[in-house]
Amino acid sequence: MNAIINKTGNVIQKIIWGILVAMFGILSIFNILGTTKIDIKVNDYKEYAEYSLNNILMIILYVVTIFAILYIIDRYTKLLKMDTNKFANIATIYVIAIGIAYIVMVRAYPISDQSVVQRIASSFLDGDYSELTGKGYLVAYPQQLGIIGIIQIIYYIFGKDNYIAIMLFNVLAMAGIFNMLYKILTKMTDNIRIHNLYWVMVFGCFPLIFYSFFVYGTIFGLFFSLVGFYNLILAKENGKILNFVISFLAFCMGTISKSNCLIFVIAAVLVTLFYGIKEQKLKYVVFSIILMGALMAPKCVNLYYAKKANVTISKGVPAKCFIAMGLQKGTKELGCGVDGWYNAYNLTTFINAGRDSEKASEIAGENISERLSEFKSKPLEFVDFAKNKITTQWCEPTFQTFWMLQAMDNHAEWSKVAESIEKGKANKIIFVIMKLYLIFIWLGNLAYLIAKRKQLTIWNLLLQVAVLGGFIFHFLWEGKALYIMPYYVISFVAGVQGMYMLYEKIKIETLNIQEQNKKAVSEVNHKS
Repeated sequence: MNAIINKTGNVIQKIIWGILVAMFGILSIFNILGTTKIDIKVNDYKEYAEYSLNNILMIILYVVTIFAILYIIDRYTKLLKMDTNKFANIATIYVIAIGIAYIVMVRAYPISDQSVVQRIASSFLDGDYSELTGKGYLVAYPQQLGIIGIIQIIYYIFGKDNYIAIMLFNVLAMAGIFNMLYKILTKMTDNIRIHNLYWVMVFGCFPLIFYSFFVYGTIFGLFFSLVGFYNLILAKENGKILNFVISFLAFCMGTISKSNCLIFVIAAVLVTLFYGIKEQKLKYVVFSIILMGALMAPKCVNLYYAKKANVTISKGVPAKCFIAMGLQKGTKELGCGVDGWYNAYNLTTFINAGRDSEKASEIAGENISERLSEFKSKPLEFVDFAKNKITTQWCEPTFQTFWMLQAMDNHAEWSKVAESIEKGKANKIIFVIMKLYLIFIWLGNLAYLIAKRKQLTIWNLLLQVAVLGGFIFHFLWEGKALYIMPYYVISFVAGVQGMYMLYEKIKIETLNIQEQNKKAVSEVNHKS
């Protein structure tokens, strides 16, 4: 029986490995061959994403540049030989300094959903819970109560409407994210050169650093989720209940901060459950079941506000509305022109259904069935849709961090430096860096899977399984490139390892060829 369970587990792990190879292979190919850019002039949403192929010279240049930079770092600097702790401290100080400087330079303030959640947090402090009833924002989006609660606490301590405090907490959480990723990396490899290469990469991870002004739950949610992942790994290593408790609480805070972090919890549950069954360790099966409780954390927040405001919390816009919207074809003439991206279908359907969640779900279900029938009768249309939705989300190097300031009137007058970063010469340079990073990370994850295929355990694949969850979710759900940023960031752990191993392989092969050439020349000279 034990042998059957173990053999079945190995087969399942190989299937997971194969799916991950396919996913990162697709992302690597798409990102090497082309690039997605956001055009703010095409539609009313100022959010038209278009993927276009790079010319062959650009493709070659991108790939060569990545390995040339690795060679220069390895051959002509001492960065990979530095004391890692000192390097980590320098990088952390740099991240905090740049994050704060960016907030000061762009002088942005919350708009759209960001503005709404912080405004509601302030109204809650005044005892005004009107947004929970009637046509209020939270009738449609009750899942926002978690981040509203967190902002309410920050406003209570640091003053109402003090959104700068949230931005500064973002910076601290961002520094925490980089350090948690490093801690996870140390659990996967003890290679100091890989550790240092990770910190080298941190200096140019602009998508996350530039998110410092984003008054939302994305950064908080990612930080707490990584604390959850790290302590779960520790709990597996040392068997301490304390680490598991910390992991559980951290995942709860992650899902409260941002509902999309439910994907990270599901990944943690599945990996822990798989490990417990495969190794026949009941404790980890129990752990996985308890971890599922983190999925209910946002509901607990809702119950608190329901009692506080003495109201019934709405079910909100149903999931089927987001899926129906995520499967729709985009048109430039009507709303968003990008396949599967936001076009207001979800909210419009909910309102037209009289804000009745059940009725809206029924309507959306019919639309989903119609769309799936179209895909079935026109498989090439599905292929085109899939290509468009994947490339517009996963091949956009900036993850819309510049778009958030360029497309909307949400900032005071920029300084010359800020103007250059957002629209000028510095922007062009930073964009190229971001593009190189995107290829580096996806190709690195693919290389990691292939190079380590014989040594991999389900725990080595933990973060990549989370990325797979995000890949599936955002294929079905409402699409945006900015939603992909957290999956890109957690991919650094495997990406850095994979690219270093690939670089070392190329270096060794090059040295072997050079040695063979020298030997051949020497033999010719000897015969002469």
